[in-house]
Amino acid sequence: MSRRADHRTGRRGGTKTILLVAVVIVALSVAAIHWQAAAREHRGVSVGPSTGAATVARMPPLAGPLMLPRSTRVAIVRDPGSDAYYDSPATLDSIASRWRLLLERLGAHVVTVAPTDSAALRDIRVLIFPSEPCLGDASRKLIGSSLARGKGVITTWITGTRDGGCTPVGWTLPATLAGAMRLDTLETRDAVYVTIPRGGALTSNVPPGSRLELLASNHVAARTPARDLVYSDRMMNPEPAQRRELLDGAVSHATIGAGRSVWLGFDLARVAPDAWSEILAQMIARNAVAWASNEPMAAVEPWPHGKVAAAMIAQDVETEFANASHAVDSLDAAGVRGTWYVVSELARRNAGLLRRLSRNGEIGSHTENHELLAGQPLARQKERLATTQKEIRSLIGHPVAGLRPPEEQFDRNTLRAWLDAGGSYVFGSNDSHSASPELLGVAGDTLVILGRVNNDDVLSLKRVQQLDVGRLTREYLDAFAKVRALGGLFIMSYHSQFMSRPELVPVVAAVARRVKADTTVWLTTGDEAAAWWRGRFTVDVDAVMSADGTMSVTATNGGRAPVAGAVVRVDLPAGWTATGAGATPMLAAPAGAVRLALPALPPGATRSITVTLARGADDAR
Repeated sequence: MSRRADHRTGRRGGTKTILLVAVVIVALSVAAIHWQAAAREHRGVSVGPSTGAATVARMPPLAGPLMLPRSTRVAIVRDPGSDAYYDSPATLDSIASRWRLLLERLGAHVVTVAPTDSAALRDIRVLIFPSEPCLGDASRKLIGSSLARGKGVITTWITGTRDGGCTPVGWTLPATLAGAMRLDTLETRDAVYVTIPRGGALTSNVPPGSRLELLASNHVAARTPARDLVYSDRMMNPEPAQRRELLDGAVSHATIGAGRSVWLGFDLARVAPDAWSEILAQMIARNAVAWASNEPMAAVEPWPHGKVAAAMIAQDVETEFANASHAVDSLDAAGVRGTWYVVSELARRNAGLLRRLSRNGEIGSHTENHELLAGQPLARQKERLATTQKEIRSLIGHPVAGLRPPEEQFDRNTLRAWLDAGGSYVFGSNDSHSASPELLGVAGDTLVILGRVNNDDVLSLKRVQQLDVGRLTREYLDAFAKVRALGGLFIMSYHSQFMSRPELVPVVAAVARRVKADTTVWLTTGDEAAAWWRGRFTVDVDAVMSADGTMSVTATNGGRAPVAGAVVRVDLPAGWTATGAGATPMLAAPAGAVRLALPALPPGATRSITVTLARGADDAR
């Protein structure tokens, strides 16, 4: 066939494709408008599009340990040279006071000293220089001698960029303390975000893929071989300073001589005053002090069996309910379980298909009729959620754990009502501030929130404005790669009337197969992810060094359900390596850490593991 004939054939095919795309987009849009209009016929409830996100933002999560493993003697070193940098000495006093209050909440024994007060510094384990640009000779000598003696040093922002007379001297000292090749201030930004990926020595117990918000300021970024925290945009994409590649480190750590240094490119006084950011800041401060003090740091890893991330394939089964058969065919063929949030009054009309979905994976509720929940009185929400739970239970024989609120809009009444209905988690918006689940305290109980940090199919189709299966597949696989790198929970969220249609369901199949092929990722369902997150929270771990060169690691399940598959990571004191743990399997670990695969922990059980250690090369992480 000639090139000209090829070209003509391509044009005819392209015209047909364009027409098909136009027709289907119109059909999808009409379906969406019709369904949303029908859903709002409950009249009188007026809520904003971020109701669910706002609800979560106002509720501080139940976080991991916020206290230091052991009380540590910490000194806030107050160099008088920095008084000249600020309008008033009271400014630096305020910064130091905030640090003191935080450190005392962490369980540290805190003193504020001058750099020349050698007597007060004698028994100190960690020295902190918070936002002190101007450091005199006494402070600089103190930093060097403390690191040489194996003590820890924590500095923030532009500390040390000026001498004792506040004359600029450059980035040499902070770059050394950060282990950085380059430092620079951020350009002006309307909002400043920091993303916390998995696996760093300073991110112990921090939910991976969490986003910390800072108040706008001239924060400092570092280019280092490894960054514990990274400056990012709101959607957790790295956003380097001055648009210079890899100049995006917000927090870093380094071993210098016999001591340890932690550098923060921002000060905790500039953390945004919201519950989530303040909790994250407290966890980061805890880890910074613990690591700098050369104490072993133990934590249960985010996902079972040492997986680096988790993923689930979740469909809202609502209008065009029968389309779910196309998706379940694809998932069954791929050997992948799905999570299916069904509108129960529609499920009653499609009982056979519902049972088929149940055999494939998990059934959750998308309410009884897809009317909005947020804004309705508690009694009404309790009535509605009890109804949907009853309807689904009558069809599949057991209650369901998960609720997917229509349009991701929910309030505190929703959370309380779903707990009362026998549910245990909600899949809905958390303002994309974490790629990991969150555990919230609700009415004396706990409830898990599964949020997502990638688009669902409604947003994808609206933005892409075409039905290119290849392009849509790449979009979701890119999102999966991003969440995997962060170490969070990737949720492919789609709808029966959109991505489950015959012409688009190949996207679901392709993504499911690709995720399943990645054996480092836990491919699961919503109920299992939520149960794991709750169980992980109930396991307390600790690691204690002994004089005989061993370390005792203790894990206790304080919950009411067994926990299986937990892996404990312990970041070791500098210069030590693990050589064995008896019968407990040791998994591959980065330098300076050991990872232990715990046996199953029944409720109330405690397991102790003795880890043998040997002196190794200096910890250069």
